[in-house]
Amino acid sequence: MANTNKILSVEKVTKTFGKGNSLTKAVDNLSFSVKKGEFLAIMGASG
Repeated sequence: MANTNKILSVEKVTKTFGKGNSLTKAVDNLSFSVKKGEFLAIMGASG
């Protein structure tokens, strides 16, 4: 049975910046879900 409380589901997200030998992974294999009533904040180094 499906979980109907999930309002957002993210799976296996990767984000890379740059090109060639100058690649930087900002996000590597990120997965999460948010259920109804939960609060989510994503912050980086700059706050």
